[in-house]
Amino acid sequence: SFGILILYKHDFRQLFAILSYDSQFVPSIHNIGYILIGIGAFIFIIGLLGCCGSVRESRYLLGIYVFCIILVMGSELIVAMYTVLLSDEWNHRLSKKLKSRLLKYNYSTPQQFEYDLDIIHKQ
Repeated sequence: SFGILILYKHDFRQLFAILSYDSQFVPSIHNIGYILIGIGAFIFIIGLLGCCGSVRESRYLLGIYVFCIILVMGSELIVAMYTVLLSDEWNHRLSKKLKSRLLKYNYSTPQQFEYDLDIIHKQ
């Protein structure tokens, strides 16, 4: 559900619009919503396998369930380590990008960035 929130909530869309100017990593940020929806569907299927395996007492389904749980936990650990290691770099890039955009802020001929920034300031 967080993936759907990222994709369709107006505030997130404005944030993506502000960050998308001359940026290399914003398309990957926008894809996070789709990735989260896919992960949610995968976890639902894993839970269904575990439920069916326990009801039918199938060792095969329970083995697949345990393997998938270990796979998900391992991938979460890798993503957490990756996020912690690169969070300073992402914060630095983001602040540098926003500072450069704010320094170019033009009152006489506003562009989309200026409109978006004005909307954020009004809220």
